Amino acid sequence: MSNVSRPVRIGTLVVLGYCSLLQLLPQANLLNYYYAFAVALCLPLTVAIVIARDTAPEDSTLQLPRAAAITLWLALLPLIPVGVSALFVANCAPSLGFMHYLLGPVVGSIVALGVGLSARQLMPKGPTKVVLIFWISLIFANIYWFYTRPPIYAFNIFIGYLNGAIYDPVVRVSAAWSEFRAVSVMVGLGYIFSSRLSPKYPRQGKTAIMLLTLASIGLTSRYQLTASRIENKLGGRLETDHFILIFDRQAHPLDAIDDIALDHEYRFEQLVSEMGVTPIEKITSFIYSSATQKQELMGAGRTYIAKPWSKTIHLNRIGVGALVLKHELVHVFGADINTGWLGIPTRAGVFPRMALVEGFAVSHEGARGRLSIHQWSAAMREIGIAPPITDLLSERGFLSAGSSKAYTLTGSFILFLRTTYGQEAVNRLYATGDFLTTFNTSLTALVHQWQSFLRDRHAVPLSDADLAQAQFRFDAPSRFFRVCALEIGQWEQQARTALNRKEFNTAIELMERIYAFDPSLDKRLQLMNALLQAHQLVAALDHAQALAMNETAGSVIRTRALQAIADIDWLKGRTTDAHTAYLQLLNMPLSLSARRRIAVSAYATENRQGSYLGDRLRSYLFDTHQTPQSATDSAQSLANDFPQDSVVQYLLARRYVQSDDELRGIQAHLRALELKLPSPLLIRETHLQLAHAYRRQGEYDEAAAQYIQAKALFSSRGYLDNINDWIARCGWLKRRMPSL
Repeated sequence: MSNVSRPVRIGTLVVLGYCSLLQLLPQANLLNYYYAFAVALCLPLTVAIVIARDTAPEDSTLQLPRAAAITLWLALLPLIPVGVSALFVANCAPSLGFMHYLLGPVVGSIVALGVGLSARQLMPKGPTKVVLIFWISLIFANIYWFYTRPPIYAFNIFIGYLNGAIYDPVVRVSAAWSEFRAVSVMVGLGYIFSSRLSPKYPRQGKTAIMLLTLASIGLTSRYQLTASRIENKLGGRLETDHFILIFDRQAHPLDAIDDIALDHEYRFEQLVSEMGVTPIEKITSFIYSSATQKQELMGAGRTYIAKPWSKTIHLNRIGVGALVLKHELVHVFGADINTGWLGIPTRAGVFPRMALVEGFAVSHEGARGRLSIHQWSAAMREIGIAPPITDLLSERGFLSAGSSKAYTLTGSFILFLRTTYGQEAVNRLYATGDFLTTFNTSLTALVHQWQSFLRDRHAVPLSDADLAQAQFRFDAPSRFFRVCALEIGQWEQQARTALNRKEFNTAIELMERIYAFDPSLDKRLQLMNALLQAHQLVAALDHAQALAMNETAGSVIRTRALQAIADIDWLKGRTTDAHTAYLQLLNMPLSLSARRRIAVSAYATENRQGSYLGDRLRSYLFDTHQTPQSATDSAQSLANDFPQDSVVQYLLARRYVQSDDELRGIQAHLRALELKLPSPLLIRETHLQLAHAYRRQGEYDEAAAQYIQAKALFSSRGYLDNINDWIARCGWLKRRMPSL
């Protein structure tokens, strides 16, 4: 113990204590990206300070070996607490976690070793100050680039890589990340060499150390892409009255981007009317071809991002009418209400008040699916899965509740305040964050008013089917409390890609691996669906029957399992059993697309349908190896053989629309209506698809008429609100026609 200096003992206690505390945090109690990043916040800084303050051996040849041994000792310590946790916490991909550990804390410790030795040479009497100034300078450089440039990620030679998007389910080790850490190692070795040079050549050694320091800070800029570099990589640019669209030219044809640009302008005018503010500067909208491209260029993959202070939003490839565009624009409009340096409500000017930021955006967004946000919120409260709104108003409560719950409930609360007290009052709340001053009423009283409103079944109607859908949609833990959230998120993405490529065996292997670590009902449902797509009917039936008989499963999961059983019956030739099951499923709590599929299946399995038509429809519906073109060819062949069948015309119309053959799609839809479709589900969907097709063709009066006919066949508030938005859009487009 005589050779263990006081700085080493203190450093050991700091690292062990800090890493032990991390074991109390979800997702930081196993070897993964989160743990590696959390350790990197502390370990390299501790290593640098310990090396700088350690008593150097008199023999200069022993200084570096001793410092390296201390660094290795401290770098291994974090593996002890997480290793103990591994006895109790499942780790789905320890090798991936170890790679994150190498790229983060280990590389950071190599840099810290060099920085600590160099600090000792630069200021022998105050090396700790040198280390802290260097560490703080790097942090401030990261903050500066985050504030002034599009990316939300950060590269730091001590810490490694900060992903930035807390809701993204996948963190990829990109080529830029690997390259940066390789450069970081070289910088660390440069510091070590310079520190060895300083005793013999003080001026040259100190000059080298200062140059390396400038290079270290410069590296944060080199890997933090500027807006112009991102624009060059995407290649497309279009300016409108209020926007600058930067888009991937390869992925977005010009006619498609024109429609997206119009969608931006429509949402802009909507928000000017709703919010009472008009941004002066043009808003820059970056539109990427995929989540992968977006994550590589600016840090967020599946998460959509706005930077209100810089008037920028970042979107994946979206279609016209996507609500996420309006959501992100609300954040930007909000910067004209809250004039702080971030343009959002904060605590202490730094920490975002997520409930106000996201609740404000969701309140303007519109309905989410079949229900309004008030209905979803009321349903969550009624089935007992809604956290208290007062908890959500704290940052910890908001993040721990799960994004879907937190966004919906806070959106409902803010929308209630807008409706009750007016937009101007809510704008003042967004500017100040003070409920009492804004509404002259306590937060407790406001929450009570909102809860009373949600309990009013005349104002907020709910059915048993609504409650079932809410349970299926929201009854899941926050991703921070899920098993192996990042690893399973990556496997799920790989499985989806494999399914899209018809690589069913690969997809099933991945989903079986997921289910082995997370044997939850929804993961079993996903595995069942993959097996069914692969026509592995025996295995699919086993899972479907188990889910259908599971009393703890919600009615949505049991109903989907029953649908799979009906599909398997039909595929095995038990047509009568399948038909009976399909009829029973038509009124079950399923999505519109699932119910439309069931309606077609029920029609095809009717006794009065000729077995030849039924067999042809079965082949068409269950051919999972079809390409888009072969599917269209199959639908055309069906229509040639059964020209008087309304359902066949309906299926053909959908194929034409999906193939961008609008005119033939319109003709086939009209023909399907003329031949009398057998199901109200198919009739209203046909009117809706006709409306979309007419709108895309610029026939706005015809489109509005079809939207109105479709609206008359819907009863759910969410769908009605959505159709009303399409009708308003047609009116806006018609008024814009002279200027287009």
